[in-house]
Amino acid sequence: MAEPCPSIHLRYNISGKHVLIMCADHGFAAHGVSACPGYVTGQMARACLKETAAASVIARANGTHLSVFDIGIAKTVDCPGRNNRKIRKETRDFTKGFAMTGEETLQAIGNGFEETRRIVKTGAHIIAPGEMGIGNTTASSALLSVFSDLPPEQVTGGDL
Repeated sequence: MAEPCPSIHLRYNISGKHVLIMCADHGFAAHGVSACPGYVTGQMARACLKETAAASVIARANGTHLSVFDIGIAKTVDCPGRNNRKIRKETRDFTKGFAMTGEETLQAIGNGFEETRRIVKTGAHIIAPGEMGIGNTTASSALLSVFSDLPPEQVTGGDL
């Protein structure tokens, strides 16, 4: 008969919660893939900064710090608290070529690493990454299709 597991007492530190929201516009959004026009990305970033967006309201209610980063919003959002990490004004239309150059992609990934390191140094123990950009479901679906070697119709449920 198996020995019972010894009692293990774990301590969880759920203080120092932080949400990072990276915001950018997608060049292909001009194809009408979203119910909202592209300029809504900037409006949503502004709402997060003014703490009126759902993400910021939930963060505040749970004692979680929230940071908003402009990685590539087409029109600059002038609002207190915006972190400017802009690489370019929106990505290119990926139906016509690469959305970003290799250098831009590495810069975007590097921005995420740098901000995460900075936040950890301030005492964060839980970090939730997020993103905001009109058309982001299309971009995510395209990446999932490529990485999983599945046809777009299967990834999006278009074949249901």
